[in-house]
Amino acid sequence: MKFMYEGKEYEFRGEYQALREQTYFLGQTGLVGYTGNTGHISNKHYAIVHPVEVLHQFGGIEFRETGEVRTGNLEKGEIGLLDTGNVVIAANTIFNKHNVWTILKRVRIL
Repeated sequence: MKFMYEGKEYEFRGEYQALREQTYFLGQTGLVGYTGNTGHISNKHYAIVHPVEVLHQFGGIEFRETGEVRTGNLEKGEIGLLDTGNVVIAANTIFNKHNVWTILKRVRIL
């Protein structure tokens, strides 16, 4: 079962557990929560969800979507996927108010 929250997709794999640090969970309101590094620990069991990674392969390199989508600028050194399907690695800051970038990170060389 999959859930969307703040533009990211999460998957429930049937796992219930007490909360630990850096855990994504499904709260009582049906929203995805994240414990972070706060040390938030609970003895109550919650449905654990996992972020779904979207991977792309271009030019022998595998990229992962970060979940960030941005209109306008792509900063120097960032990797962006345009809605046209082109991948751009910014040598300098790129600004075009019409561009919609899905921010990518390199995962591995294939």
